[in-house]
Amino acid sequence: GTFDVEARVRAFQQSQQDLINSSVMTEKLGTLSNGANQQPFSTAWTNIGLIGATYSGGCTTTIAIDPTNTNIMYVGATSGGVWKSTDAGGHWTELTDLVIPNLSVASIAIDPKNHNTLYVGTGNGFAAIDELTGTGIYKSTDAGGSWSRIGSSTISGTVVKVMIDSLHSNVLLASLYSTNRGVYRSTDSGATWSKVFPSSGSAPGVIWDIASGTVVSGTPLLYFIEGNNPGGSATECGIYKSINDGASWSKITVTSIPKGNEIGRGAISIPASNPSRVFVLLANPDGDEIYYDSALFRSTDNGSTWSTIAIPTTLFKPLAQAAAQGWYDCILGVTPRSSSSADTIYIGGVEGWVNYNDGAGWIQWAGYNSPYYDWSQYPHVDQHSIAFNPKDPSHVFIGGDGGLYLSLDAGNSWTYRSNQMVTNRFYRIGLSPQTSEYKNTYAGAQDQGTWFIVSGGTTENTGLGGDGSQPIVSPFSSNTIYSELSEGQIYKSTIGIQCGSCWNEIDGSITDTPPWDAPLVMSRAAKGSVPAYDILYAGRPHLWRTINAGSSWDTISPEFANGPISAIGISLVDSRNIYVGLQYGGGIWLTTNGGSSWSQKLSSTPTVTSIVTTGRDTNFVLASFYTTSGARVMRSTNKGANWTSVTGLSGSALPSVGVNCIALDSVNPLRIWYAATDNGIYYTIDTGKHWTIAGSGLGLAPCRDVQVQANKTTIRVATFGRGLWEAATNVLPVELSTLTYQKTSSGTQLLWHTDSERGDQGFYVERSANSGPFEDVTFVPSSAPGGVSNMELDYSWLDTARSTGTYLYQLKQVDLDGTEHFSNFVEVHYGNDQMIVYQNFPNPFVVGQPSSTTGFNPFGTGNSIVVQPSPETRIEYELPASDIVSLKIYNSTGKLVRTLLQSVSQTAGEQDAYWDAHADDGAVCPSGAYFYVLESQQSGTFVNKLVLLSN
Repeated sequence: GTFDVEARVRAFQQSQQDLINSSVMTEKLGTLSNGANQQPFSTAWTNIGLIGATYSGGCTTTIAIDPTNTNIMYVGATSGGVWKSTDAGGHWTELTDLVIPNLSVASIAIDPKNHNTLYVGTGNGFAAIDELTGTGIYKSTDAGGSWSRIGSSTISGTVVKVMIDSLHSNVLLASLYSTNRGVYRSTDSGATWSKVFPSSGSAPGVIWDIASGTVVSGTPLLYFIEGNNPGGSATECGIYKSINDGASWSKITVTSIPKGNEIGRGAISIPASNPSRVFVLLANPDGDEIYYDSALFRSTDNGSTWSTIAIPTTLFKPLAQAAAQGWYDCILGVTPRSSSSADTIYIGGVEGWVNYNDGAGWIQWAGYNSPYYDWSQYPHVDQHSIAFNPKDPSHVFIGGDGGLYLSLDAGNSWTYRSNQMVTNRFYRIGLSPQTSEYKNTYAGAQDQGTWFIVSGGTTENTGLGGDGSQPIVSPFSSNTIYSELSEGQIYKSTIGIQCGSCWNEIDGSITDTPPWDAPLVMSRAAKGSVPAYDILYAGRPHLWRTINAGSSWDTISPEFANGPISAIGISLVDSRNIYVGLQYGGGIWLTTNGGSSWSQKLSSTPTVTSIVTTGRDTNFVLASFYTTSGARVMRSTNKGANWTSVTGLSGSALPSVGVNCIALDSVNPLRIWYAATDNGIYYTIDTGKHWTIAGSGLGLAPCRDVQVQANKTTIRVATFGRGLWEAATNVLPVELSTLTYQKTSSGTQLLWHTDSERGDQGFYVERSANSGPFEDVTFVPSSAPGGVSNMELDYSWLDTARSTGTYLYQLKQVDLDGTEHFSNFVEVHYGNDQMIVYQNFPNPFVVGQPSSTTGFNPFGTGNSIVVQPSPETRIEYELPASDIVSLKIYNSTGKLVRTLLQSVSQTAGEQDAYWDAHADDGAVCPSGAYFYVLESQQSGTFVNKLVLLSN
């Protein structure tokens, strides 16, 4: 469909105002609380990646160098904004985080008469699947200190190229890549614009590049290339020339130039000291070289005649199994090295090559083959921009998918220059579920592969390259990591990230064609049903599942219409309940039996970007959508039967941009949510009635993924162009620890503490008995003087209720201004003072090789399954009070084979133990039936049966 650019701008302006309002509220609340900051996210966000990482810059699309002070330079990044350096790329400062929607930059031009005046063309500037549309042209007259949007009545959308007349700086040309494609011209420094090509309608192709050549009678000759996007075949495409400063254009029709329908993307370069020589690099519409090795064309007479120069045939396609990428990577730079007759030519596609003798002999400077794959010494593959030092053309800057590189010797050696420039585009993140590793994050980056980041510590590439997507860490072992690349390539490592060879591809049995950024999730099974192997689901036109950690995959759904699957949500209580959301209006579907049957729960929706559930309420589900109008977030409280928009009330709604991901708070999942939008992170503390932007620092960068760590305080965000960010959620005005309990002879002792308090009135203890509603049973006032404290305070309350049944407890914390917040809940059982013993899981318990057996199936789709080996089986039980416990394993003849616990003192509540199928002497026990016997001094003896399969 179409993209309403002006609506996008208005939504961005709303977010700018939201950010101002948030800052004002932070200041007011800080004053009211005697300096203690109460506003959520008032503490600035912290960038955790990939700042400081070596050779890891984001996609750099344009470079502009001040012609008189060459230490001053500007670069633009795809969805990373404009950056400025005053030391030739040694250090960088961002200029447009709160200025340009999407932060997507395609072109930068410096006024040759006034170097403080800059023009920025926004948008991606190439037909990538993850392209972010631009919003026209932005201008600065103070070297990037402030900006204004210009010519919006005419120039709106992605601007591939902005060029300023070298002699008449009031004359500008711009290539608009939108529904009104073509070349636009301004004669009043960008205030007004008129379309000069084509004379009517929209250009059939895209004007990829514009360049200035020989000056004739005080007017420079101008050239542009119009080419087809992938799949295009417009015959009007070609090389065009203007002799009247861009007021009109004519196509160069000599037979030595390829036909229009043969031309894809192109680039022009004209050496400044010999502007009669015009060079053009062309790809065909499929992205490959236009005539095998003759993709470079040269004219020595201002475009009247042309000849070809042979170039390496691997420029756009170095890997035989990969598609050509000339539609994405295509740069050309030409400058005389020593004389006007011997040009130094740089060409860039996927690879990079240089020629020092006017095209006679090529030397490689970037690529996949050794040694150019060493990005500490050579530029990263995929080239997008090139610029020369105006005072010394042997100083060459190259921008690509790996950031910015500099050569001081005409391409012989290179240094990385994107340090401190955080422009990485991340698709998705995965947080470590292990309590001891809450600081650990894995992240999938555009063309940077999968990264491992420790907050406040190390940043390390995992060795899995390409376009990174969804990483997942196994809850059973932090050394078992799954990571997805683009187009559904799924890899697994069982020994951590020590080397690139640690990864093995595990998606071989999936036969569907995947989307570019395919969803991948891991199941979290219900209490008492923890699998001993990882279960994953992959979204394609079908839903695929592995129950053996990736050894094999099976489809568990039909092929959905209007697919593929774009989001997967699995119940945290019963993993047979699975939601899938589709792209292109396919809606949301649900299975309640592990995939045996499906029903549509929501139809004709925009693309579904995420679906989340919570163990707090099995009927609750929240979904997000990519749309600029209507519901961007919807909630169901009856398992998808009915849905309500929770996008926000008028005046407090989410901005009218796509929501890329939704996350639930780890303490209050039914009330507090976080939305990753194209305009930054928003949050709600009242079930979506009011949404607020999440503070400063992160700003309005496009956010693709948001996750809340289970430590209750940390939120991490993947932006698409500004790296990874972290903040303390700080949503509770009281830094409340997890509510816990102890069973005593007098009843249930509830325990909690606060790390600090800000404007706290106190706590209502709420109790639900036997699935009834929560009711206030007591109020515990704050111990802090005036409700403000910077030190830890401990709280407790004893509930004497001990009647048989199940009790849920939670805290309702109340601020001095009446605002309410809620803690986690705890579950307590009473019943004749007996302990509860659950069936072990998995059961049958398998050691050795996979075995086909008839037995327990966690998905309820039949009894005959292939049971995978497990390192151990879990035995779970719950004590009604503190007790002395022994746990032993006997074989079917009654012989003791293993003592797991011997007279161990344990507290009341949930406990568990694990058996690894070994006897006390270390031998692996044979197949058969076994019994685990749990003995306690107060609750007696319990016996349960388990089955061991040992092969």
